[in-house]
Amino acid sequence: MRKLRRALLAASALALMPVAMAHALINDPRILASGSFSTGRIDLVSSAASALVSMKGMAPGDAVIAPIAVSNRGTSALRYGLSTTIAGDPGLVAGLKLTIKRGVAVCSAPGFAASGIELYDGPLSAGAFADRALEPSRSEELCVRVSLPHSAGNEVQGASADAAFTFDAEEIAAH
Repeated sequence: MRKLRRALLAASALALMPVAMAHALINDPRILASGSFSTGRIDLVSSAASALVSMKGMAPGDAVIAPIAVSNRGTSALRYGLSTTIAGDPGLVAGLKLTIKRGVAVCSAPGFAASGIELYDGPLSAGAFADRALEPSRSEELCVRVSLPHSAGNEVQGASADAAFTFDAEEIAAH
C-alpha cells in the first residue's frame, strides 16, 4: 500500500509539474532600471542692491535714468514681471512718470531717446509689466526713466516720495 501511495504521489507530482512550470513562465516579473527625478530652480537676480533711481531737488522737466540688469541664475526658464509701490506726497506721487525700456544701446538720456523697446510708459504709481521670459543663465538690461513733467506745479515744491520696484518670477512649465 505504501508503494501505491508513493507511486500515486510521484505520478500526481509529475502531472502537476507542467502547471507549476507554466505558472512560473507566465509570472515572470522584471525590475527595470530606476528613473531619477529632480526639480528645476529659478533664481531671478536684479542689479539694484539699494536705491535704484533717486534724485534730490527735482524740478519740473527733470528726469533720472538708470539701468537694471535682470538675470536668471537658475536652471529653469522663468517668466517675470515688475510692479511698483510708491508712498509720499500725493501731488508728487501723482506727477511722477515712469518709462521702462529694454534693448537700449546705452542707458543714458541720449541712448534712452534713440533706442529700445518700451515695456511701460505711464504714472510711476502704476508702473508694471508682466510676462518677460528669461532662459537659464541669461540676462537682460532694462533702462528705467523717472521724470517730473514740465507741467508739475508749485504744489510739488519740497515734496518727497519713495518708490519700490518688485520683481516677481515663476517657472515656465516645460510641458
